Parts: sequence; C-alpha cells; structure tokens
Amino acid sequence: MTNENRIACNVDFNDDPRLTAFALDAHGALSEADRAEMSALVERDPAARRFVDETRAAARALEAGFAALPAERMSDAQRAAVAAAAAARAPHSAPSAARGQ
Repeated sequence: MTNENRIACNVDFNDDPRLTAFALDAHGALSEADRAEMSALVERDPAARRFVDETRAAARALEAGFAALPAERMSDAQRAAVAAAAAARAPHSAPSAARGQ
C-alpha cells in the first residue's frame, strides 16, 4: 500500500467501501455524514480523486458494454419451469376442514 492511498486518518481507502459507494453514487448506501466526508476527501486528496474517477470510468464502461448486449429473455418454457419449481417449493396451506373451520 502506498501513502497516496491513505486518507488523513490513515485509513486505506482501497479497503473503505464508502469511497466506492460515493464514486458510484449508490443511493442510500451512505449517510449524509459519510457522503460529506467522502466529498471532502476527494476535494483534498488527489489519490482519492483518481480512485473515484477510475471507479466511475469503469462503471461507465461496464454500463456501455452491457447496454450493447442483446436483451436476454426467458422462453415460455423457461418461465413455466420457474413457475412450477416455485409452486413446488411454496408452503402448502392446510385444508380448511383440517383447521377446524
């Protein structure tokens, strides 16, 4: 680990998921206090800024790559098989006579 990957309190931000959540703008993943802390870190630390920029670039590349793929859809047979498997695993309710009704 290099010194450029440490924030002022000596936390390695490569191991801090808050900076990744900040970079990906993961809604609800950070408290307002954490969001403010990560924003301030990125403003003052060039290595943190580089990490955020690289993380955002990787996310954009992944989004573009997946967007270029054809949409995969289940066939009617696959949907029926999933529905049958789910029904087989669903808890069965007792008949109303067995419940004393």
